[in-house]
Amino acid sequence: TLTTALTGGTEAGDILMVGANLLVAPPTGVSLTLNATRDILVADSAIVSTGAALSLDLVAAGGGVGAIELRNTSVTTAGGDLRLRGATAAPMPLPDGTFTSTPYAPARGYDGATAPFPTALSAPLNGVFLNNATIDAGAGRFEATGLAAATASDAVLARGVRLQGASPATPTALRAATIDIAAFGRDGLTLANYDLLATDGMTLLAAGARRGMLMTDANLRLLAAAGSGAVMSIEGQAGPGTSIGGHFGVAFQVAGGPASSGLQVSNAAVVVRGRSLGDAGAAPSSGSGISLQQGVHDLSGATGVLIEGDSALAAGVGIRFSTLRLPEAAGATTTIGATAGPVVLSDQTITGAGALTVTAGAGGAAPGDVLLTNMTVTAASGALVLEATRDIVVQDSSLASTGAAWSLDFRAAGNDAFGVVSIAN
Repeated sequence: TLTTALTGGTEAGDILMVGANLLVAPPTGVSLTLNATRDILVADSAIVSTGAALSLDLVAAGGGVGAIELRNTSVTTAGGDLRLRGATAAPMPLPDGTFTSTPYAPARGYDGATAPFPTALSAPLNGVFLNNATIDAGAGRFEATGLAAATASDAVLARGVRLQGASPATPTALRAATIDIAAFGRDGLTLANYDLLATDGMTLLAAGARRGMLMTDANLRLLAAAGSGAVMSIEGQAGPGTSIGGHFGVAFQVAGGPASSGLQVSNAAVVVRGRSLGDAGAAPSSGSGISLQQGVHDLSGATGVLIEGDSALAAGVGIRFSTLRLPEAAGATTTIGATAGPVVLSDQTITGAGALTVTAGAGGAAPGDVLLTNMTVTAASGALVLEATRDIVVQDSSLASTGAAWSLDFRAAGNDAFGVVSIAN
């Protein structure tokens, strides 16, 4: 264990590992803990175990604030855990003004320009920053918990956790049996040019006053063993702050990487939840609870899928989707539901073998419609159920069974005084 002093002085109490290699081959499992008064920086370095498991616990912000950055670095733990966090646990702020019921211990971003001591970090506003850091934890666990600095300017991007890979064509790898990321602050989690692969479980939780979670040119893969009970859980919340580049709870976009980037799951359940509370800078106010309009999301190997999104905005959309491959296992079901705002499925393809239920609720300012435009939806069995608070519109689309009988059940006016079912072309 390496600890910097908490008694003050003429330096910040940072821990820096720059241009160095830590290469170990222990016969039995070992651990290394870094406790920093402020920051931890590992740059242009390698930490590698070629023997038994090496567990790493990087703990920043012992003095109240402090961030963690891994830059141009590779970490191989041979099955040991890698934890990136802060020293103090507390409930984290949520966009609706409440706090998490579970306490978290985040690394805490800060404004380097006003800090009492200079910082070696490239972006101290971020709680945790993986800047082209290759991680291989093998059978171990990867955890990152961060809280972004509070910023007054919308032009400043401060993320609770930021993962920035090398390039869209060659995403940086992060491998672990279990991946757990919790990100809070003005912007929650941004994940770009990264390839995440887990075998036992993956949990991404993000809450931002402006944006929840943005994934760009990324792959999120959970490839579990049959009967494992593994779960991929993705949850993002966005608050009523002014937004730059879109206001959303959970969003995925392709901006230079392969069009096939996206989510992939086998032998695991999938839960995606997104919430957008408002956008003070848009007129009319707009945004999405979940916006996965780009990429290919292959959930064909999932044991079940639950997707819930809502938008409290007058021109908001609960859920938007792109190409979606639904579970193919016998008895597997998919539920796509917006508790507030419409569900909009357009210009894409949904394929699968099981039952699919799409619902739009009445909790938001926008009507709870279900809109399918220029969609191709195919399934081999089960039923397609569309439930809307107000209208159901299916236009310029193809709904077809590729196997056994497929039931279609369209239910409009679930809550409003009126509602129509419109099927055209």
